Amino acid sequence: MAEENLDLLDMEHALLSGTVARIEKDDPRGAKYVVEGVAVDGQTPVGVV
Repeated sequence: MAEENLDLLDMEHALLSGTVARIEKDDPRGAKYVVEGVAVDGQTPVGVV
């Protein structure tokens, strides 16, 4: 997050406004849901696993 100049609010906004882009089921610990949305600025794309 620091390398991309993102903070917790950007992650939260992406989760609340984004959509599930894909579900990765190949991890033995369980499925991973990849959510793609945008940061608080409304322009910066953010992907959250």
